[in-house]
Amino acid sequence: MEGTYTYLPLERVIFGRPAAEAAAQEAARIGARRVFIVASRSLARETPVVRGIGGALGGRYGSALLLRAVGVEREQLPAIAAAAINNLWVRTNPQPIRSAGDVLRLLDAAW
Repeated sequence: MEGTYTYLPLERVIFGRPAAEAAAQEAARIGARRVFIVASRSLARETPVVRGIGGALGGRYGSALLLRAVGVEREQLPAIAAAAINNLWVRTNPQPIRSAGDVLRLLDAAW
């Protein structure tokens, strides 16, 4: 495999403060109208962290989306995984994704 991956610039890291407070202040600082939260399934479902951040963001944050909420049927997941394994973003992911089965596990978590 050959290619190039360019990491997005990391502007700031905020630590030592509650995540909800920091996220809301950062969104206000940069004038964000909408904020997208990326979180693991366990963080989103088994802790109050994501809900707390979403609450602090108010109208800037819509809601957590699951694949099924946007019309993806569970039966479609294997075909999506098989197609995705050849995607540049999947092949160059910092955490190795070696097979369609790996992708399927991620899709299942997001379904």
